[in-house]
Amino acid sequence: MGRTQRKTSKYLELYRKSFKNKVNTVISFAPPNTSKDRFFDLFSEVYPEDVSSMEQHFKFYQEKNRNRKKGKPLFFPNPTDLLYEMAKAKLNHIKVDSWNPSDAEEAKKAAHEDAKRERERKLLSYRKNNISTQTVTPKYIIKLIKAYWNEKTKIRRLLIVTECGKYKNPRTILFFRKVLNQESDWFIRNYCFRILQKFNEVVYLPPKGRGKKEQYDLLVKEFGCDYKEDIGRTPQDIINEFYDDDYIQNYKDFDVFISHAIKNSNLVDKLVEYLNSCGLVAFVDWKSDREDLNRTKSSNYTQKVLELRMRQSNSMILIRTKDSDMSKWVSWEIEYFYSLRKKIAVLDVEKDIVPKPKYLESLPIAKFISNNLIILSNDKNKAFCEWLKNIDMDLF
Repeated sequence: MGRTQRKTSKYLELYRKSFKNKVNTVISFAPPNTSKDRFFDLFSEVYPEDVSSMEQHFKFYQEKNRNRKKGKPLFFPNPTDLLYEMAKAKLNHIKVDSWNPSDAEEAKKAAHEDAKRERERKLLSYRKNNISTQTVTPKYIIKLIKAYWNEKTKIRRLLIVTECGKYKNPRTILFFRKVLNQESDWFIRNYCFRILQKFNEVVYLPPKGRGKKEQYDLLVKEFGCDYKEDIGRTPQDIINEFYDDDYIQNYKDFDVFISHAIKNSNLVDKLVEYLNSCGLVAFVDWKSDREDLNRTKSSNYTQKVLELRMRQSNSMILIRTKDSDMSKWVSWEIEYFYSLRKKIAVLDVEKDIVPKPKYLESLPIAKFISNNLIILSNDKNKAFCEWLKNIDMDLF
């Protein structure tokens, strides 16, 4: 057995152990004479996310075997075989005479409840880890990915990676995998590895290598470590790069600038999710420039960055609440965006809210009707995407 297969086998053993309790839970309500396919169906019913993870791992190793140039194919079982192999011995001991359908149904119900709680915990954890992540493919990201392979400056290559890490989609995932295997700088490789981990992708960090390879680790030497999420950039860096004609900052464009009070972050998440489902890219300061616009780095340049991002946005949605009505930043953003002669809509999300401030009175209202974002203006209802594309300024 080769070194790579030994490593794979060791991981596979740990992987099996991670499902041991869940396999036993499904066995507790599995009927006598349960076949391989039937057990897989029962497991999938209660733990669909785990089955999806197994399928991802199996696909990963299949792809790895296709690209493997030396040695025998690596063994990693498909999900059906993996689960049945773990359950087979105990399933064979289930007797018809001692099996109670009523008890089995209660055990299945309890399993569903436990799985639901676990699913909610994992979802909260995923959202926390991916608070800056959107699920669209902006045009500027496609341009940055193409530029990466011709870019000679290591720090700029890292900035492209960090920007692409704000978007989870097949194109960026493929990009990170290529960088992970082809980039010479260990810091950048580590960054891609951490991003893919946050995305819940199956990923392994390739060996660092020895000797001469260390001469390429320029960023490791610059930052004094193998990885750090915040590389120390500030709002001033963004402005300097933009006016120095750096393409990373100049490529950026957004469909919607979301103006809001920071206390309404949960509402922002829901709106971003909806906009992404429509293929639209949102700008939110604490998502889109999360590290660089960190409030601990606030300066005179912070306002300049927000002005730049508003100029790079095609429209604005204000999430209007009592908190936003009291925000000086929100009123400033509305006034500045209005001066750009771009479209603004007001999304009212609270009942019994106080009368509108004067600067909002002439703006169209946005509402969610049957899970669709609709613009109400001049007695006309328009889908938000249609309103956004319409150049008729009467709707403004």
